Amino acid sequence: MTLPIPGSNLFKLLGVVVVLAFIAGLWAPAVLIWQVAALALGLIALLDLVLLYRKAIPEAKRSIHTSIPL
Repeated sequence: MTLPIPGSNLFKLLGVVVVLAFIAGLWAPAVLIWQVAALALGLIALLDLVLLYRKAIPEAKRSIHTSIPL
């Protein structure tokens, strides 16, 4: 089993949360905004993981003729 790879949009949201964390460290009223954004990011990541596992696993078939020319 391989680990799921998050999409690039999730990494962008993570970058936004990191910037908000930096701003919250400098300006105290932004802490609530940062906490809400971090909670939203966690929920979105969880939803992304659930939807990823609900997708069908791709299948590949290969047919080989019984006589292979030399």
